[in-house]
Amino acid sequence: MPFVHANGLRLFYQDTGSGPPLLLLMGHGLDHGFWAKQIPVYGEHFRCLALDNRGKLHAFSCSSSWTRFPSGSFKVAIRTLP
Repeated sequence: MPFVHANGLRLFYQDTGSGPPLLLLMGHGLDHGFWAKQIPVYGEHFRCLALDNRGKLHAFSCSSSWTRFPSGSFKVAIRTLP
């Protein structure tokens, strides 16, 4: 299972496809699984990076149980991905 560490968070991400990166984020309350049907189609043209939101499924916060994912953490996560 791939994880990225950003701003004290340990976040699961799914990396599928090739091409320009396409960051797939869900609103509050859902995880990366929401994108399961779209990823095979998008993956034909893009590198799909689907991250779990903080506090969802495989994403863990090292500092709190707050489930919002601050935008600054997205920036760190994107820069940290291989």
